[in-house]
Amino acid sequence: MKSEKRKAWSFCRAMVFALFALAFFAFFGCDAPTNSDTKVTYDTAQTENASDEIPKADTSKNTDSDAEREEAQKKAEEEKKSEEESGENEDSEKDALGDFDSYVIGFDASAVDYYENNGDEKGAVTWKDTDGTTIEFFALLAKYGYNTVRLRIWNDPSKAPSGADTTGDNTLERTISMAKRIKSAGLKLMLDFHYSDTWADPSRQIVPSDWQSLTSVEAVANAISEYTTEVLTALKEQAAVTPYYVQIGNEINNGLLLHTGYNSSTTYGSGDFAYAGEKSSENVVTYLAAASKAVRDFNQNIRIVVHVTSSNSPTILLDKLKTGNLDYDVIGLSYYPWENHGTIAQMKNNVSSWKTTYGKDVLIAETSFYCEDNDNGTTYTKDITNLTQAKSNLIDPSTGAVYADLDLDSESKYVRGSVSNQTKVLVHVNDTAKEAGSIGIFTWGGEIRDWSHGMFTWGGVAYESIEAFKSE
Repeated sequence: MKSEKRKAWSFCRAMVFALFALAFFAFFGCDAPTNSDTKVTYDTAQTENASDEIPKADTSKNTDSDAEREEAQKKAEEEKKSEEESGENEDSEKDALGDFDSYVIGFDASAVDYYENNGDEKGAVTWKDTDGTTIEFFALLAKYGYNTVRLRIWNDPSKAPSGADTTGDNTLERTISMAKRIKSAGLKLMLDFHYSDTWADPSRQIVPSDWQSLTSVEAVANAISEYTTEVLTALKEQAAVTPYYVQIGNEINNGLLLHTGYNSSTTYGSGDFAYAGEKSSENVVTYLAAASKAVRDFNQNIRIVVHVTSSNSPTILLDKLKTGNLDYDVIGLSYYPWENHGTIAQMKNNVSSWKTTYGKDVLIAETSFYCEDNDNGTTYTKDITNLTQAKSNLIDPSTGAVYADLDLDSESKYVRGSVSNQTKVLVHVNDTAKEAGSIGIFTWGGEIRDWSHGMFTWGGVAYESIEAFKSE
């Protein structure tokens, strides 16, 4: 019995020693003995000698491994960063347009190509600097401090209603041609969609001929979206130009797509066109939203402009767009001091208050003044009426009287139309708007030769008023 207990005890000790050995070798990274190894003996001398023989952990190998891992991780991070930067560069090349911080000094040059190629009763034009030197039109603008050009575009002028004015013939082809030249001159582009085959303004918003057969509001919205995308795509692919600003509608105080025809200079067919019984004026937010989304989907960095005039209760529309959460960036304002657009102080108040009320930037999208008043025995009554209105509007806020630097007629009834006054009025409008927080200004009609509001002679020579913003 005792013999069996001793055998069991010996067996247990052997097992303990074996387990201890296995743990020992595992701890120090050695291979555990196999069944074929010699039996384990355990005495102090052997253990001390054996301790010298136990392989030490290869710390150099581990250090190399750590360094390799760190290097690999660093390389992976650099590759990821490079890929992200590459992606950002691709996005930048696709979407980014550049500096929006610069104050906009703009010129509407929509009829330039028309006058160069079609001409009018005056014949085709060759543009000249103020000293009579021939110069490329957009290079002339760049020379005198303009940084942005505005171009209107009509759906299809060849389909405009009979009797409609299509001066400028603002087709997509002309727009592409001028966009190339604008880019070559280092200028930016504002594209002005009229969504009509001819002029659009508060009194006329004629539905494009091709859209008058549509039968639902949804179909119209789709047509607006597709046309907007088509034009922007053509500009990018054929002219390598993306507009900095896109204006969705022109002077749309009363809405857009309102009329079906052109009866005379003052009357138009169907004052509020309806698709399936739904009037255009009631769907203005839907139509503008379709245009806005098309622009955003094309390039999210383009700044979208809603354009109204100072008259015709512009806040009615702006309030409606605010309630409808229309996605846009800038309110464009037409301010002509010779029309019933209010005083220059009222314009200033509109600019500053609209920025706060609607949370949008504001710019002067159109302005001009007379370079002549025809007061030479063949006076135009309308011109004098307008210039008399200008005297009421061009009141210096600091004095309460008409600006002292403006020349009046001999009886002080109206502001004279002259190149000198044209220059000064443009400066006053710009300075006042800028003081109120405007982000820029565009002149309008300046490219129209030998016209009461134009900035060029019959022969295409620029007036000194072209230099009005040179110091900006």
